[in-house]
Amino acid sequence: MGIADVVIVGCGPAGISAAIQLKRAGLEPLVFEKERVGGLLVNANLVENYPGFPEGISGIDLVALMKEHLTVLGVEVVFEDVTKVEVGHDRFLVKTAGNTVQARCVLIASGTSPKKLVSVAIPRELSDRITYEIYPIRSVREKRIGIVGAGDAAFDYALSLEKQNDVTILSRGPEPRCLPLLRERVGMSSRISFVPDTEVTAIEGGRGDELVLGCRNPGGVSKISVDHLVIAIGRNPELGFMSRQSAGLGAIQYRERFQLLIGDVRRGRMRQTAVAVGDGMIAAMAIARELREIGK
Repeated sequence: MGIADVVIVGCGPAGISAAIQLKRAGLEPLVFEKERVGGLLVNANLVENYPGFPEGISGIDLVALMKEHLTVLGVEVVFEDVTKVEVGHDRFLVKTAGNTVQARCVLIASGTSPKKLVSVAIPRELSDRITYEIYPIRSVREKRIGIVGAGDAAFDYALSLEKQNDVTILSRGPEPRCLPLLRERVGMSSRISFVPDTEVTAIEGGRGDELVLGCRNPGGVSKISVDHLVIAIGRNPELGFMSRQSAGLGAIQYRERFQLLIGDVRRGRMRQTAVAVGDGMIAAMAIARELREIGK
């Protein structure tokens, strides 16, 4: 069982930023990531508020640059799902299915998990065509795609997918809840339809691989056929692996000094790349200072 200076749980923008700064401070962060480098950023159609890219940059391209930065610095990324983080008096235990690592400090950059569409029964045989992100279907072409939701994510997903597909946004409410800029761009697309006051009440299989959505609206009920369905109705902090146990006051004080939440997992609706990067930078600087003071 090894001992790490700092373990970072999650390798999205916050975790990446923290790892870069920690390396600059002479520390060796160990990063655990359960899926892929970049987190939700890989879904972004265009990042327009990240300094240094006046024309904007796609999420995939920005992630590629971040991955390159990690590689140049020699940051170790372990692709394992963290199942538990426990705190003792002067160490953390970070557990995965195959490893247990002791850490002096832990940064939680685990991001968020999607809110599920629990009001509708989804047949198991259809689940492979229903997703909560667009990354798995970014390569599809000339398909009909339905998106449930009316916020920034739903509209951004639609703009990413409409380049090669026909997209229908289904909103329970009468108006979009997204940025006016996204609403304007969607309105300019001939391949995106916004359907207000519509609730999906049933999902069934149709001909071939199609999905048939039963919908309720002010006019009654209707059916919409799509090839893929994206659910974008919100997200919750991903903290299921955090232990609620403590080892007394000493553990609590240690946790407050050396365990920090960074990025989307703590920012609620302020899920922006620049915010997450700033969080990672601040946390890494604080941890480096604390370790210097205790004479690590």
